[in-house]
This record gives sequence, C-alpha cells and structure tokens, in this order.
Amino acid sequence: MSIDARWPLEAGQYEIHRRIGKGAFSIVRYATCRTNSLKVAIKALDLESVSTSFDDILTEVQTMKLCMHDNVLKCHCSFVAGAQLWLITEYMDRGSCCRVLSAAKAQIANYGEGMDEDWVAYILNRTLQGLEYLHEKGHIHRDIKCGNILLDSQGGVRLADFGTNLNIQPSSLYLSSLHASCRGHGVDD
Repeated sequence: MSIDARWPLEAGQYEIHRRIGKGAFSIVRYATCRTNSLKVAIKALDLESVSTSFDDILTEVQTMKLCMHDNVLKCHCSFVAGAQLWLITEYMDRGSCCRVLSAAKAQIANYGEGMDEDWVAYILNRTLQGLEYLHEKGHIHRDIKCGNILLDSQGGVRLADFGTNLNIQPSSLYLSSLHASCRGHGVDD
C-alpha cells in the first residue's frame, strides 16, 4: 500500500482543537491537518496502558485502512507519537448516535427516549450497508452499538471502532468440507 502524501506522519502537523470522545484506552480529538487544512479526528491509543494485544491493534488499523466504503470510517494514516498510536480518521461532525440521542433528549423535554422512525430507518439502512461490505470482505465487527455509529451533517453514517473486529478468511479446505456436507440437504452448487 502506498503512502498518501496528503496525510503527514508527524504529530506536529495536526492542530488539535478539542477532545470529542474517550474510550477505555484512547482519546479522540478533533483537529485540522496543517498541510491540507482538512478536518480530522485523531484516535490516540495509549500504548503503555492498553490491555489489547498488539495484533488486535494492528487488525483494527488494517481494517480501517483497507476498507473503502461510504459507511465504514476511513483511516487516512496512522503513526506512533510518543507512547501513543495515532489513527487519523475522517471527522464526523455530529458524533455518535449516542451523542445525538443525548443532545436531542436534553433539548426537547417531551422528545421521549428515542429517535424519529425515519431517522432510525435511514441510519440502520446505512449501518447495514457498511456491515454487508465488512462481511463480504471477511470481517465481523462484533461491537455494533450506538456509540460506534458516527454521523455527519451531510447525512453520512459510518461504522467505527474496529477494536473487537474479527477477520475470517475461511480456507478452501474448510469451504470444500462445508460444501460436501451440504450436498443432499437442499443446498445447490
């Protein structure tokens, strides 16, 4: 995979504006790339306190960098900055579905505990498109929840947080065995 020159691999090339999220071992910040003036999100994983294996972290980064779909969060680049791994991703200006629900509930007292049915249908449709793409590529997300579905003001919906992602690429031997065991049980070639 070639390096995209639009995305610098140095922490000083990003102007951090504010914190927009927090995970068990990471902080997400809103920033601007100084070389191209584009808005980004920086997920900084603390490598000294993370309990996840390096292989799991590598899987998350690879999944984000290799997946190219409108409903999967894009990772522009990643690099180590001090004791942190920085993932530079696209910025989703509305945040997670959880954040949107909390903000709506706080602003409208009679809004209730949910979201308009049309919004839910739209978000679920886009989420399912992203999941379908991941499954076609051999990935299982394993942590679908409102906090991992990000929204932007243009109507974009992206699946995020691939920390528990499982990559399944069945061997041809397994597929042959499965196919053979299905013969005679209503499963065609």
